[in-house]
Amino acid sequence: MFNQLDFENWNRREHFQFFNQFDEPFFGIVAEIDCTVAYQICKTK
Repeated sequence: MFNQLDFENWNRREHFQFFNQFDEPFFGIVAEIDCTVAYQICKTK
């Protein structure tokens, strides 16, 4: 389904304009996660 944005009043317009100038306008995040319990459960099964 396609929805047309009201670009002039869009609250994320400034973000779009900033990232749209990049060759690859993507971002990523890195997070440290403790998977000790999940690892132990997987090992027992």
